[in-house]
Amino acid sequence: MNQFKFIQKLFTLGVLIISLLLIYPNNALAHRPHDVIDTIAISPTYEQDKTVFIVVRGMVMRSTDGGQHWQRITEGLDNQGDPNYVAISSQKASTLYLSTPLDGIYKSEDTGTSWRKVNEGIDDLHIKRLAISPQSSDIVLAAARDHKLYYTENGGKNWQSVLSIPGGITALDFSPTNPSHLIAGDNEGNLYFSQTSGKEWQSIPNKMGGQVIRTLAFAPDNTWFIGTNVKGILKSSDQGLTLEAINKGITDKNIEDIIVSPNYQNDSTVMASTWDDGTFISTDKGKTWQKSTQGLTKDAQADTPAFSVPHFT
Repeated sequence: MNQFKFIQKLFTLGVLIISLLLIYPNNALAHRPHDVIDTIAISPTYEQDKTVFIVVRGMVMRSTDGGQHWQRITEGLDNQGDPNYVAISSQKASTLYLSTPLDGIYKSEDTGTSWRKVNEGIDDLHIKRLAISPQSSDIVLAAARDHKLYYTENGGKNWQSVLSIPGGITALDFSPTNPSHLIAGDNEGNLYFSQTSGKEWQSIPNKMGGQVIRTLAFAPDNTWFIGTNVKGILKSSDQGLTLEAINKGITDKNIEDIIVSPNYQNDSTVMASTWDDGTFISTDKGKTWQKSTQGLTKDAQADTPAFSVPHFT
C-alpha cells in the first residue's frame, strides 16, 4: 500500500511534461507553464490494469495503458468549476473522488467512467484537497475554502465538519502503519493530529512562525516530515511536539512535496521537490540531501507575475 503511494508520487514528478505532450502534441509548448497537471492518481492495481488519472486544464483524463493514450471523462460532471484534485482508493481501485471549486465533490464507483455529486452536509462547495483512508474507501477527508475540514465515513452519503480553523488545511497524510492516524497542516504553520481516522483532532502548538505547510509525509516509524515554504523540511519523532530542521544540502527551502520510500525502514530514503531547484534525495532519513536534477528543465514563464507558479511540483 505504501509502495503504491510512493510510485504514485514518483510518477507525478516524472511524467508531467510527457503527459502534456501526449495530450496536446501540437500546442503543448505554446501553453506552458499553464498546461499544468494539477493532480495525478494511479490505480493500486497498476501492474495489472495500467490505469492512471490526471486533472489538467480543468479536464479529467484517464489512461488505461500507462500514459500512452488518454481519454477525457465527462459523464456526470457539470463542469461549473474546473476539477482540481482526484484521489483513488488504495483499497478499491474502482472508487475515486474528485474535488472542484464550484461543484463540490464527485464520486465514481466504476473506475472513473461516470461520476455523481456527493455533497450532503458540505457548506462550501469550493473543495481544495481530498484524502482517502488506506483503511476504507468510505472514509474520506475534504478541505474546503471555508477553512473547514469535512469527514465522511459512509462514502460521501453525508459529511460533517470535524475541524474549522482560520488557516485552512493545506496538507493531509495518513500513517502507512496505523491507518487510523493522520496529520494535517495549515497555511499558518499549525499542525493537527488525529487518532480516529480524522473524526476527532488535537491541535499542536504552532512552532513555525506562520509559514505555510505545503506537504506532510508520514514515515513507517511514525516520523513526520513537514515541508514548508520558508524553513524547508522539518522532522518530528514525537507527534509534532519538537521539530528539527533537516536541510543540509537543500538549496531551495520552498518545499513543494515530500515522499517516503516504501522500504524506508531498510533504505532510509526520502525524496523532496522544491519550487525552483527540482528534486532532492536523502538516504539517511533526512539528515543530508543530494540534488537530483539531471534531465529536469525550467520555463521562464513560471517566474513572470502573470503566472508565478512552481517550476516543480
